[in-house]
Amino acid sequence: VARVSVTTKTVEELFARARGGVLVAGLISFLLAAILAALFSRSVSRPITDLRDVARSLAAGERKRHPALAAPGEVGDLADAVHRLAEQLEARLSALTAEQSILSALVETLNEGVMAISPSHEVVRINDTGRRLLSIHRPIPFGIDFLPRETTLRNAISLALSGTETEPEEVVIGETTL
Repeated sequence: VARVSVTTKTVEELFARARGGVLVAGLISFLLAAILAALFSRSVSRPITDLRDVARSLAAGERKRHPALAAPGEVGDLADAVHRLAEQLEARLSALTAEQSILSALVETLNEGVMAISPSHEVVRINDTGRRLLSIHRPIPFGIDFLPRETTLRNAISLALSGTETEPEEVVIGETTL
């Protein structure tokens, strides 16, 4: 029979050192896990925040900003869809601008006065002939209150805004008969 023994104090010192080592190892593991989690969450959330910023820019009218297409997985698919959306928006706005310039050129070359009034009773378009005939020099848009106060003209505008067709009538504005 061989009997080996140590004092209780030695065993307690051994457990205290082991407990300290376990606490230090746990703290280091926790810090390393927190750092890796922060880096991973940043790599996942950065493409999403970039897409959010691009979408806000597109909504604000900044047409030249497109998302980076380097994101992985579903986020990359979303970035690709937003990129295509931005390209289509650019193409449609360019076509609309071209049509607008053609319409403006056509309206300006007419010998008749042409005026467009919005539902909120503002003149949003008037060609040079219309300005000359009505003696208007205000920049658009302006309220219909700035148009001549001729009753026949006011009635025609009211009927047109309500969607009713009007019959042609003569109106004298200043020294001009329209």
